[in-house]
Amino acid sequence: KLSNVIMGDGCFVRNATIKNSILGRGVHVHDGAVIEDSIVMDFCKVRADAQLKRAIVDRFNEIPAKAKLGFDRDEDAKRWFVDSTGIVVVPRGQTLPR
Repeated sequence: KLSNVIMGDGCFVRNATIKNSILGRGVHVHDGAVIEDSIVMDFCKVRADAQLKRAIVDRFNEIPAKAKLGFDRDEDAKRWFVDSTGIVVVPRGQTLPR
């Protein structure tokens, strides 16, 4: 289900829910993934059942299956920058731990 989404060229979205978000070029979003209020930049992969909420994911990242970003501020802050409003920023070109 897509609602209020801007997608770049070459995006692949399969059985996912995306709301109020922007996907850059060549982003792949797999089965069961949920992306809300987020920006996923060019050539990222969001694997099956991953969840992003209020996240900015820079280019060339892979979000593994069943990963959750933006739900536990303290846990997110151990690995990435989290601003004062709770937005999680994932820097360029990382494969997140499973």
